[in-house]
Amino acid sequence: MKKVIVLMLAVMLLMACENNSNDFLEKSSGEADNSQERIAEMISQMTLEEKIEQMIILDYSGVPYGSEGESDVTKLASSVKDFISQNNFGGIILFRDNITGTEQVLKLISDFQVAATTDNVSQKIPLFLCVDQEGGRI
Repeated sequence: MKKVIVLMLAVMLLMACENNSNDFLEKSSGEADNSQERIAEMISQMTLEEKIEQMIILDYSGVPYGSEGESDVTKLASSVKDFISQNNFGGIILFRDNITGTEQVLKLISDFQVAATTDNVSQKIPLFLCVDQEGGRI
């Protein structure tokens, strides 16, 4: 999971530095290793629209994504799964209402990642995961 988070942070950072990505890689680590080269290659093949999509983090509060009868935000609604698999969003943010327990949240996160990677035919980039904890520990 740490590798996924590091990869997403690297992708977002490189997108911000799009015009100087090769210079950035050389300056930050001397000689780019394989993962940095793969990230730079992925970014160079992305359209501007895909790069912008990678900067968007969706909230999963159930509105307006869920269709009629899909109001349970502790599970991935089929309409949201389709939405994620057809686009290349950068991440998802979860809230207190999304989390009821360890196994449930692991399943929810796994379902999100499958929609973003396995089901997505164009990119296959894992989602960056965020949690809103303003209300305290969840």
